Amino acid sequence: MFVVTQVRQVLQQTAAIGAFSPYFPAASTILPVQIVFTGRSVPPRRYVRTRALTSRPAVAPAVEQMTSQGTAHARFERAIHRGHVTAAEMAAREMGGLSLYDALLLCELLAKTDPARYERAALRWLVRFVDERLPPLTEVALAASALAELRHGPRATGVDALKRLVRRN
Repeated sequence: MFVVTQVRQVLQQTAAIGAFSPYFPAASTILPVQIVFTGRSVPPRRYVRTRALTSRPAVAPAVEQMTSQGTAHARFERAIHRGHVTAAEMAAREMGGLSLYDALLLCELLAKTDPARYERAALRWLVRFVDERLPPLTEVALAASALAELRHGPRATGVDALKRLVRRN
């Protein structure tokens, strides 16, 4: 690597003084040189900006990127509060996964806006509740009846019971 750097510097200096100009007769007798590595192949060096030269600080990969509208979770909460199913689903996909509580909020929104999709979402939520929490049979029955009440009865009672179940465990 050191030899290549020296050759590159010599060529740059020669070009700077005009030795490869058509006005120099000696330049026409110089043949181009090809440098061949006999050892392992050395990849070309990529020029990387250092942190001092960049205008923005580097962001660690674990840091969540944020738009002007806030984090994906904040957009999810606003969409739930406003009743926008599509925006809530998009934010949920961007988050990568929902907590059990957030999934319950999405089920509640679907019960209000899209009853056909609510049935499948409620079943998925119940299966996830059983898988994650391993509750006793009485709590599974309470969750199932609260989900049914959320769809067919007074919503506030069913939602409160489910939220207490999620917070308890």
